[in-house]
Amino acid sequence: NPKKSRDVTMEFSVSNLPWATSSMVNYFAFGSNMNPAVLQGIRQITPVEQNPGLVTGYRLRFNMMGTPGVEPSFASAEVSSDPKDELHGVLFKLSWADWIKVAVTEGVPIGYTAESVRVQLYDGQELDAVTLTAGKFGRTPFNVDIRPSPRYRELLIEGARYHNVAEEYCKKLEQIEPNPFILIDTRESYARRRRSRGW
Repeated sequence: NPKKSRDVTMEFSVSNLPWATSSMVNYFAFGSNMNPAVLQGIRQITPVEQNPGLVTGYRLRFNMMGTPGVEPSFASAEVSSDPKDELHGVLFKLSWADWIKVAVTEGVPIGYTAESVRVQLYDGQELDAVTLTAGKFGRTPFNVDIRPSPRYRELLIEGARYHNVAEEYCKKLEQIEPNPFILIDTRESYARRRRSRGW
């Protein structure tokens, strides 16, 4: 069964945190942070290690509220009713400074909530990690899924393929239908931003 969630405040004590040591944090990304143009490029995070893996008993949802007409929703790791479900992504080993940067930019603990999970790497290792689930104040009304923008969907697909996430899972990402109600398409402006940062 999936582990119970654990709220992690900005105090960040390492006591009783299975996913951290005094110097490093294991962070499991499943959304746009899989994409190096976002994590390393936009957020200026420098992972010490990065490996594809999965978490059983979880699934990808788009129940994190965004901006209607621009970025209507964002991804969240959610416990599934089916214990056989798998959420694939990338396990990053980060310094505490970089993890705090991720947490702050993702709005932990208001928007997202940090949650402990057990990650199975494709090479067979199993490691404790922290991931992000939609928090009380970040969830969509009635906790419904809202289709993501074409740009956001592309970020997930690019990131998953960059890190050699399982092909079957990449195809599932490609089958996600993007939101048709986008008033402002930010793909070109985002591409310019990426180029300006060398990504």
